[in-house]
Amino acid sequence: MPGVGDRVPFVIIQGKSSRKNKVLFVDRAEDPTFVLENNMPLDTDYYVEKQILPPVVENIRKLRSNQGPAVHWAFSEQFVQLRGRSS
Repeated sequence: MPGVGDRVPFVIIQGKSSRKNKVLFVDRAEDPTFVLENNMPLDTDYYVEKQILPPVVENIRKLRSNQGPAVHWAFSEQFVQLRGRSS
């Protein structure tokens, strides 16, 4: 049993949510070993939208603000698409 302040490894698995029946984030956290042993699918949308896209979008924002018009043009369409997904 973990103690106070201990780190507890976990992964987020897919949940069966609908408009009426939301599965809470905490109910989808599982032990990584248990998930592997039971072939449970990870919630890849969660990892892309909450873990990967935010730092990618932030780095693109920094590139766009620190560079000239060529960089702005190169990233403009992709940036708008990424920003829309991370909101």
